[in-house]
Amino acid sequence: MNIIEVAYKWHGGFTKRPRTDFIALHHAEAVKCTPQDIHSWHVSNGWTGIGYHFFVRKDGTIYRGRPLDVVGAHVQGMNSCSIGICAEGDYHTKEKTMPQAQKKSIIELCQYLKKNCYPNAKIVGHREIGDSNCPGRYYPLDEIKFAVAGGITVQAENPQKIALDKLVTKGIITDASQWVLTDFLTNAKAVRVLDLLSGGTWTSEKTNSSIHWAQPNVISLASKDGGSSDGTKVIEDIDGMVNKLNVWISKATLLALVDKLTGGTKEKYKNRKTDHWGRNFLDSLCDKGIITDVKYWDSDFESTVENGVFLVLCCNAFGL
Repeated sequence: MNIIEVAYKWHGGFTKRPRTDFIALHHAEAVKCTPQDIHSWHVSNGWTGIGYHFFVRKDGTIYRGRPLDVVGAHVQGMNSCSIGICAEGDYHTKEKTMPQAQKKSIIELCQYLKKNCYPNAKIVGHREIGDSNCPGRYYPLDEIKFAVAGGITVQAENPQKIALDKLVTKGIITDASQWVLTDFLTNAKAVRVLDLLSGGTWTSEKTNSSIHWAQPNVISLASKDGGSSDGTKVIEDIDGMVNKLNVWISKATLLALVDKLTGGTKEKYKNRKTDHWGRNFLDSLCDKGIITDVKYWDSDFESTVENGVFLVLCCNAFGL
């Protein structure tokens, strides 16, 4: 593997990293940049220099950043136990596809580090261990993780695609083309899938699909308690949900729906005072084993959810 050394001018010293639990993947949030650009930006932040340990350009060229054995500056609060690999590009808002050469180099670099340096380190996206949307919604994070884990080809299916296929096979989703994995999830799509997974649509005199195609699913979920011991309905504010069917669902709202549909909220979390009302539902789902990696959900309860993340959550919640 060819790693290009760069003659950076450092502005201070380094601290040896005591351990390496994570290999954190990032994007530069810049469509075009060089390692020298990153270094300059980070120096302007008052840092010693480039915060990443490696920088991978779109043509696949790998550049050294900070010395491998020192503390980086790339995930606040986790720098003393992680190394950072940054990809040139903006894979959150501007670029939807990572060049094959860049993806291949990131995979090979991670495999090299796992084999020769940090066999027990976990490959993660920045957002999984820090408060960020990095490395972006379009960064092929699961694809890279899969490839690193088992030498699987870059084109291998990821868990989100597998979840989509399961729901199509089950007949819950009839048109897979409407489910772009990286698109944000609407309330309408969420209630339709959750309603069908929880026993099908229950009709009543209030059902009126002329209002919205997902209105019957809202009415149906408002009649279900999901096995809750106190009979709490999955949806309590029918009009409120119907009025926002066409907008993106928040993490908190989705967590509440799934928690209520899977036996209800654990008693110890009911009415518990927290920093956000969504945390009780998150902790309840974690206790049930439905959510095992809390970092994604814990970052911002009012933020949006990608379709692919939702589909995986559904498969976990309903044992698919």
